[in-house]
Amino acid sequence: MEFEKLDEKTLALLGDCEAQRRITKRGLLIPCPFCGEKDELSIKCVYSPLIKYEVYFIKCGICGCQSCTSTDEETAIHAWNSRVPIIKNFVGFEMSGWISVQEQLPEEGVIVITKIDDENGVRNIQKLTRKGNMWFLPDLSVYVYYTPTHWKSL
Repeated sequence: MEFEKLDEKTLALLGDCEAQRRITKRGLLIPCPFCGEKDELSIKCVYSPLIKYEVYFIKCGICGCQSCTSTDEETAIHAWNSRVPIIKNFVGFEMSGWISVQEQLPEEGVIVITKIDDENGVRNIQKLTRKGNMWFLPDLSVYVYYTPTHWKSL
């Protein structure tokens, strides 16, 4: 099988970050990672009294699986569409794109996608920007109480 001939959704399911990003930019959702459902997926928006603004997430109407919450729809879609690479060193494709903050920090003021990925699992995938050692929502209105472990460019 030639990898160049795979369609974009298949590449995204295999963990190709660039395919995941392109699908996300178009507002498309790849199938549920648990039941494979394609049609009963919905984007939900609810007001969170805890953080005092709306949060978005994707939910499967068949098995109930849902993504982590995010402060904007595009980041929620990106979180849903992100898959761990099935094939390492996929010829011609960047399969991860995540950079450890231990290895390198993004430039100050640049908006990046961040996550925490540690022994407790992956969580808090959202767009943030950095000022010094502090991380903020992109509009700088809210400081986040945690430090991401990884980041990648938008």
